[in-house]
Formats: sequence, C-alpha cells, structure tokens
Amino acid sequence: MSTSEFSFVKRRAPETRAQKTTSLPPSGRVASDARVARAEARAAEAEAALDATRARAAALVEYAPMPIFAKDAEGRYTVWNPACVADSRLPAEAVLGRTDHELFGPEIATHYQAQDGEVARSGVPRAYEVQLELPDGLHEHRVVKFAVPPSAGQEPEVYGIVLDETRERRLTADLLRSQRLESMGRLAAGMAHDLSNVLMALRGYVSLLEGEHRAKATEGPRELLGMHAAIDRGAALIRELLAFGRRPSSPPQLLVVDELVLELAPILERLVDEPVTLSLEIDDSLPLTVRADPLQLEQVIVNLVVNARDAIPGAGHIALSASVDGGCGALPSSVLVSVRDTGPGMDEATKARIFEPFFTTKGAVGGTGLGLATSLDMVTAAGGTLEVESAPGHGTTMMVRLPWVNDVPAPVRAVLPPEVPRGTEAVLLVDDDEAVRSVVARMLAMLGYRVTTAGGAEEALARATEGGFDLVVSDEALPGTPREILVARLREVAPTLPVLFVGTDPGTRAASALLEPGERVLVKPFDPRALGVAVRDRIDHGGAAKPTRCPPA
Repeated sequence: MSTSEFSFVKRRAPETRAQKTTSLPPSGRVASDARVARAEARAAEAEAALDATRARAAALVEYAPMPIFAKDAEGRYTVWNPACVADSRLPAEAVLGRTDHELFGPEIATHYQAQDGEVARSGVPRAYEVQLELPDGLHEHRVVKFAVPPSAGQEPEVYGIVLDETRERRLTADLLRSQRLESMGRLAAGMAHDLSNVLMALRGYVSLLEGEHRAKATEGPRELLGMHAAIDRGAALIRELLAFGRRPSSPPQLLVVDELVLELAPILERLVDEPVTLSLEIDDSLPLTVRADPLQLEQVIVNLVVNARDAIPGAGHIALSASVDGGCGALPSSVLVSVRDTGPGMDEATKARIFEPFFTTKGAVGGTGLGLATSLDMVTAAGGTLEVESAPGHGTTMMVRLPWVNDVPAPVRAVLPPEVPRGTEAVLLVDDDEAVRSVVARMLAMLGYRVTTAGGAEEALARATEGGFDLVVSDEALPGTPREILVARLREVAPTLPVLFVGTDPGTRAASALLEPGERVLVKPFDPRALGVAVRDRIDHGGAAKPTRCPPA
C-alpha cells in the first residue's frame, strides 16, 4: 500500500469510530425522513410551477396575435411564432436556426444587427420603423426590441414584438385624402359657379347679337352657332365639376343612353389623348331608355373611360358601347354600357379589390381610388349593376347594366313656347358679378321689363323696401348671404314679392327642401327664351306654383 493510500485510510479512521456511537431513535429517523420528503415535495412543486410558467410563456408566444421573435447571441432565430409566419409568409422551419444574412440579404441584415446590438448594449427597449414588401403591398411595421439577460444554462437573447401599423396608417392617409378631396370639392363647386358666370355672360351677349340680327331681318354670322356649341361644352364641363364636388342627387328621369353617350363624346375624346384611341359602338335597334340621374350616369361613363385610359401604358384602344341586353322575346331586360380597353388586364387579387374606396393601382400621385367606388354607388342607386371582366394580358371590360324602360322621354325643349313671353313689369335683378348683371339686365329689357339692378343682398333689400317691384331675380349664391336668409328678409319687407333664383347646380339645389313653395331655379348659362319663360311663369303664378326646375338653354 502506498503512503498516500495509507494516509487516506488514517484520515477515514474517525468515521469508523463513529460507527460505535449511539444510533438515532426511531422517532428521530422518521422526523428526518419527513423533512426530506417535504423538501423534495416543495422542490417538485417548484419545478412543476416553473414548468407551468414556461408552458404559459410558450403559449403566450404561440397564440399571441402579434408577431414575436427571438435571436440568440449569434443572431440566429430561436423563436418565430405563428403570427410571424402569417405576417411575413415565411414558415418557421425556414427561419429557425438562421441569421438575418441568410434570410434577408446583407443590406437589411446589417441594419437589423445594428439594432440588435444597440438594444443588447443598452439594455433599454427600443422601437424601430421597418418596411416589408409583401404580396399584398408594402407593409409598415413598428418593431419593439428588448434584450433578455443570460440566466442559468441560457444564453442572452434579443426579443422583438412586431406591430403592423399598415392598416392604421392607410386609414390615416385615407382620412387625409378624404379631407383633401372635400376641400377640392368645395373648390370645384366654387369654380363651377365662377365659370358659369363667364359662360352666362358669353351666352347672353351672343343671344343679344342674334336678337339684333333678327330685328334687322338679317342672318347673323355662322360663328354665333359655333359660340353656342362652345358654351354648351363649357356647361357640360361645369356639370362634371359639380359631380366631382358633391354627388348630385336629382330625381331619376327617363334617359336615352345612346343620346347621352353621343353628347359626352367630345369630352371623352379630349380625355383620351394619343396614342390611345376611342371608338363608339351604338346599338340603334331599340331606344336605349333607362331611368337614372343623368349627371351620375355621365360621371360613371367618364370615370370608366378615364380608368381605361390610365390602364393603357402606351398605345392602345378603348371601345365604348351601348346596347340592349337580355330579356325574353322582342323586349330586352336591360341596357348595357361597356368600356373595353386593351391594357394589361388584372389578376384575381386586384379584381377583388377594385371597388374598395381608396384602392388604386395608379400609385400615390396617380389617382384617389374613389372613381370605381363612387361609380358602383351611383349604378346601384339606379337599380343597376357594375361588373368587371379581366385577365392578365387580355385587357379589361367594365359593364354597366341598367333596367330597360319601355318609354321615351319627352324632348326637354318642348316646354318652351315658340314665342318668347314678354312683359312690362318691374324686376329687381340681384347678382354680384357685374358682367352677368349687365347682360341679364339687357336681356330682361329686350323682353320689355323695367329693370333695377343691385350688386348684393343689402342693396337689394334696400331697394325692395322702396316697393314697386313685381319680381326679384337673384343669384342663389350671393356672398355672405345664404339664399334662405335672403328670402326671409325679403318676406319681412315685401311678403308677397315672388323670387326667381338663378344658379349653377342643375339638380341638387332645385330638389332640396330649402326651396320655398313656388320657387324656381334657372340654371346658368341660359338664353333670353329660357329667361322669358321663367320670369313670366314666376310673375304669373307667384307663390302658388309648384317648385320645378327651368331647363337650361
């Protein structure tokens, strides 16, 4: 035996002598065993509680509605919960154990690693803005990263919680866009009023020139007819401004769709510039008669043609057609208006969203995303449908179907008598636009009326107080004085004095509850004939006439 072994034995000798000591009584051994059992039970309970805590933490990560991930000290992903999978479209098996360099490339990986290092060094949670390009578009993420310090048997980790703020930011952008469009709508309505005053002056002076030639029994220059046509086109543009500024809601009326399309053709041709061409295909086998709001139907057609134009990246063609459709026997069930383009077409995902408000494929500066949404509302309000057919590489066809009506509308101008009504009554003319005031005063004087003019509401009220007037002809949009307030103040000084309002909006205001019984709205620009009919009717019927709208010239 070696010395060391011997020494070891000598050191163990006391233990052998201890065996001769008195053993614990049975009761002591039981108590000791009980303490050990209790300690073991407490340890087992603590271990079970720890396991339960781990399970709850794992479940929290697993079922959390927001993406949660974690990386170890080497930057490898150790946690990638199902919400991460749904948000990024990357399965867990493709992510776990890999680094940012392996998943996202050097540029993005370097950026992410710098963030991780900053969080790990500071120990302070930080939020970062991250953009991620996904199949349904660009997503805006706010990623909150925090470091978990190392514990027994575990390495330090950086956790991240991802908040997808895309929807909230889109809603905010949509709200701002809506507010901007509302402001543009008010601007458009104001522009429509100003432009109608310009056209009113032009129409009036052209009509006066025609009247002078008729008085001399001479034929006026043919250019006057061209000026009337130009004024009509300007009036159509004003209707488009009004339709953009606020959706008109005039009562539905009988319309011949092919006539409406032909009237719109000059405007549509200007909207479709080269190298895109436009063709019209009109079915004249039956009258294409529907019951709808004419301004809204015009706006729908314009929207569809503009969308088709924007869908064509270079040269291409747009075909606008109107025909009868469906039905049994000789009578159709609907009128079909279709707009077909030769653009690139749409996939199923895009087609599923084209009627969503603010959805656009034109980019941030290419469109508002409201054209098709508003068109769908307008078509639905008329009892029709708006459908789309499209496929990648095969263009797009938008189809409007409206119920066919077996009737023909009466000509609008049939309400005008062959001779312009005249009179000798006293008329108070109120308009803040000097050019309009001057030309309408000359038109009234040409019809035999005695005219007094006023440039605003206060001047008009002062003159009305003097008495002696048979009619007030007033612009419905006098600065600083709403129409209903002007009427109320006129009633105070002249309770029975009738009022004829002159305005821009051909539908909404005339159908509104603001009109007093018997009030009429004469739409600018008008000619002496329309003015004479409206003035004569208002004087003759006073406040007893049913409110109607005078047809524009």
